[in-house]
Amino acid sequence: MRLSAQDQAAVAAALIQSFAHTEQKTEEVEAAWAEEIQQRLADVDARVVTPVPGRGLAEPSRRFLRKRAAALVSGPS
Repeated sequence: MRLSAQDQAAVAAALIQSFAHTEQKTEEVEAAWAEEIQQRLADVDARVVTPVPGRGLAEPSRRFLRKRAAALVSGPS
């Protein structure tokens, strides 16, 4: 598909505009994650939650995702 010069300029302007607030959004996301991390650490320290080693999660996660994907492919029962 070919775009006219005017349409190309419009696409370029839209792309540039989409990045205009990226830095602010990045700072907001980083601040939100920092808050989340602090809350999770506080929950562990207060024994509200029990940490689970990452090694034990990989295979159960794969099984869950395979099962979920199969259900989505086969459709509703």
